[in-house]
Order: sequence, then C-alpha cells, then structure tokens
Amino acid sequence: MTIDVRAGRRTRSSRAGLAAALAAMTLTVGAATVPEPLTKVPMKASGDWDYRLDAEGRLWLAYYDESRILRVRQPNGEEQPVVPEGREQAPSGLAMAVMEDGAALLWRDKVPQKGLYFANTARLDQVPLELAGESQPLVRFHAAMAGDRLNVLWYGEQPIEGSSDRYHLFYRQVDPSNGTSSPVERVLPGVYPVWATDERGGVMVFSWLAADTPQRIVSRFRADGADVFGDTVTIAEVPGITPIFQAFRSGNRWIVVWLSQYGEDRTDFLLEGARSDDEGKTWTAFAFEDLRGFDLGSLEAVADASGHILISVTARTRADEDDKKHNVYILRSADRGTTWSAVQPLRPPGALDEYRARNPSVAFGDKPGQVFVVWEDWREIRSRLYASLSTDYGETWKVDNVRLPFSPGTNLRLTSKRNTAYHQGDRFNVIAEQALDDALASKHLVQLGFTADEFASLATADKKGEPAEPDSAGAAPEADVRSEAGLRARINGFWQALVDKNFEVTYSMQDPFFRARNSWLSYERNMGKILYSSFNVAEVKIDGPKAEVKTTIRASIPPFRAQTGEMISRPEEEITVDEVWLWVDDGWYREFRSEAQELKFTEY
Repeated sequence: MTIDVRAGRRTRSSRAGLAAALAAMTLTVGAATVPEPLTKVPMKASGDWDYRLDAEGRLWLAYYDESRILRVRQPNGEEQPVVPEGREQAPSGLAMAVMEDGAALLWRDKVPQKGLYFANTARLDQVPLELAGESQPLVRFHAAMAGDRLNVLWYGEQPIEGSSDRYHLFYRQVDPSNGTSSPVERVLPGVYPVWATDERGGVMVFSWLAADTPQRIVSRFRADGADVFGDTVTIAEVPGITPIFQAFRSGNRWIVVWLSQYGEDRTDFLLEGARSDDEGKTWTAFAFEDLRGFDLGSLEAVADASGHILISVTARTRADEDDKKHNVYILRSADRGTTWSAVQPLRPPGALDEYRARNPSVAFGDKPGQVFVVWEDWREIRSRLYASLSTDYGETWKVDNVRLPFSPGTNLRLTSKRNTAYHQGDRFNVIAEQALDDALASKHLVQLGFTADEFASLATADKKGEPAEPDSAGAAPEADVRSEAGLRARINGFWQALVDKNFEVTYSMQDPFFRARNSWLSYERNMGKILYSSFNVAEVKIDGPKAEVKTTIRASIPPFRAQTGEMISRPEEEITVDEVWLWVDDGWYREFRSEAQELKFTEY
C-alpha cells in the first residue's frame, strides 16, 4: 500500500478549435503517447482541480472551467457539471476522497446558501448534502473515507463565544449512504486545516496557533468511535510559519512538517517536523538542517508500507536578496522518519541554475525500490516535464532527467496543490496542465502514462533527438542555425530591420510569450519613435538555449509630443545595448525586456 499525501486574447472559437485538435491527437513516441487530453472545456490558468482513483482503479476528475463551473470527468471520458447549468451558483474550493463507487466531491458554495457541499461523483443526480452548518466555511477543506464513513475538516469564520480567534477548524463525520452525520465539532483555532487519518477511522488534526505567545503547533486526536476529540497537545513552539504545513502517516506513526520563519526579517527558513507513535500523546521533534535558509514553494510526501518515505520540494534560497531560481529536491527516509537522508537535488547542479524547476511529485512503483519522480522544468525556455526513475527508493536514479513527451509549441506545467504522479497496474501516470497558448492564461488538463520499460525507451529516444550544442564562432552560418554564426546572422537581420523600419520582421523575431500578449497592431503603434542608423554586434555568449549579446548602435529620437504634452527628442548618439536571445522551438528569438518597467513575458 502507498499513502499519497496531497498537500492578447483568443476567441472562444479558436479555443474550441484547439480543444478539437487536442482531442484528435494520436502521435506516439515508442509505446508512450504524447499528452492525452482529459478535459473538454478550457480552464483559467489558476483554475483548481483534483482527482481520485476509485476501488476499481478508475480515474475520477473534477475541475473548474473558465466560467467557474465545477465539472466532473467520469472514467469513460464523459463530463457533466456538478450543479446543472442555468441554476444560480458560486462554487469555490475543491476536495475529493476515494469511495467504492465513484469519489466523494466537496465544494464551497454561496448558493442556495453559504455552505460546504458534498456529492458522490457517480450520483450527481442526487441533491448535494450541506455539511458545515453555521460554521461559515471558507475555501480550505479536506475529505477522507474510513470504512463507510466520510471524514471532513474545514476552516470557517463563525464567531465562537469566549474566543478572540477569528477563524477555527471544524470537523464532521458523514455516512454517505444515507446522509446522516455527527454534529459539527469545533476542533482548534487556525487558518490551515491540516490533518492525517488512519484506515481505522482515527483522525489527527493539527493547527498553528498564531495568536498565542509564543506561537505553537498543536494537535488533537479523535479515535475511531469516539464522540469528541481529545485534549490539545503542544507539539512545538514556533516563530511563525508559511503555508507549507502538512501531515501524513507511515505505518502507525503520525508525522507533521511545517516551514518555520526565523530571524528579524523572517527569511531564515527551516523545514521542521515531529513524529508520534502514541496517537499524539507525545511528539519527537526533528529538522532538515540541509534546507536551512531555503524558502519552499511546494512539498509533497509519499510513504509505503515498508517504512520508506519520500518528500519532494520546490525550494530556493533567499539569502542576500539574490535572484535564485526555484529548484527541485528530494529527502528520503527508510525507517518511517526516524532518520533522514541529506537533501538531494533532482537536476544536475550548476548547469541549470539559470532555469527554474518546480512542483515535483513522487510515486512508488509495483516493484520494491521502484520510485518515479516528475517535475516542471524550464531549461528549454518553454516549460516541459522531466522525470527520473529509481530502483533503490531514490538513493540513485537508474533513468535520470528524461524529458517527457510533449506537443510541439506548447507548455506543460504541474500544480503545487497536489501530487500529480500516481501508479496504476504497471504504469506510471502524470496529470499535467497544458497551456492553450503562450499567453499562459488558460489551460487544459492532460495525462501521460508509461511503464518503466517505456520510460527507459523515452530516455534513449530523447538522447538520440538532442540538438547539438551551439558551435563556435568559426562555423559557417549555413552549417547550424544554433551556432554563434547562425545567431549573429539572426541578430543582424533584426537590427537591419529596425534601421529599415521593417517592424513586421522585428515583431516576428520577438519571443513567442511577448507576441502572445501583445498584438502586432499594438506593437506597431509603439514603434518608429527611435531612428536607427547603424549597428554592430560586438559580443555573443551562448549558454545552452540562452545567449547574452552586446550590440553597439547609433540612434536618435526626432522631436515628438508625449501624452503628457512634453516635447521629447534626443540627438544621435552611440550606445551599447544588452540583449538576451533565446532558442525556442526551432530558432533564435529576442527576449523582450523593459528595464524601466522591470517587465518581461518569459517565465524560465
């Protein structure tokens, strides 16, 4: 058993066309398909979603479309809205739990009344059950099945007599078969509903008591069959924490981790935790000193039945206000969290530091020692998915840093809200977010799947298809467009077009992320105020898909009246321009950067 701990505009018609194209896609790489479309209606980039496998291993998926309609995708691929279209609704938040038939689905709604609603995805024709009562639920909540009972935890803003705390955590247990439920129980003050549950129905709730002096991490335990939660137990005193706050189980051991903020400026971060073997009566503290000073953007944990735990994180240092990119790391334990390995980077150190990576997810395979990890990676300027496979529980990687299949000209992302990798039968699966275009404002959900052998074949195919490294300055321009000579020819073409006022050419050479957000007409309106007379490409330094360029130009600004009424002009002068050119898809493109506005559209 594996425990998964989940912590410019396009028109609608063009989006529909893209959706149809996605649905028709049948390309293959070896035995593994390119991303398979899962959702039929476009989603906003920030749109939430969740998934579960039912008792038969079938995938149930729920998501918010770009109109904020909550939809359920059934295992056969059919979709339907949770609330019939045409009925007034204002849903938000999302949680799911495994059921024998279908999955439990929870969402918050303000219609017909403010509440937390439950439905079975296999029986959406039934009236949803409201669970939160008078607690005034907000958008963070969790659900988990234990036997035939559904456990639900949420936070709400109901005033509690005698308490100065504004927010509290609430709990309820429900019998989905008949809708009967326990009374709503206020568990603890707090804004982060964090918990873990066991297979017998025991529930451990954790909270950060921010109003206490000193601030504390606390817990309360509710045994299966108990009427109420037990006493509050202090786990640790903390200076303050970030939203990275999760709990899980390994065997009979309860484990909780959180990211503390030390120091006067609260940037001396430290990932800390505690474990309990006596149902939360006592706790043993620990800390990941290797990650001291690292701010975390995501954390996912998985545990198997034999005591192995893997924690994957997105992290970067904030020391000296440096501009470090997010990177991905993994921590391992083979003894249910008693001891931990040193933190291990998932990417080669050094070479990729200029390109961010984030949101790693981990899944155990069907063979002892088999571990699959996948993450979002921007080393190619576009976001791709990279993955590794281990046969010794992540101590080493048998197949390392393999790019997963993708559709050309697209961007694949992973969410930080849940573990996106899972194992089913003999296959590893990943649910990813594919942007509809380079504006990165809308998305579809897609899925990739492969066996361990198919994944290894992907590594072989990827190495055969790798482009050669950019050549030296001595290469002939026609030899390789990725070479320095090829790039110089491209840069010369750009600046000559500026001299000639051929702005259609210069627009076509801007990076695709700029062009996706800025139409040709808006670009043209802003051009022509500067007159260029000559240029010289002085220096080119290529490093992978990125090139730093220095170009000396002569330019002037003829008199014109600004929107403020001020007359602006500059005599001709010679200046050196620092540029960045990027290899994207099949050519070099000039990265748009506005130093004055601190603006660019790439996200690597």
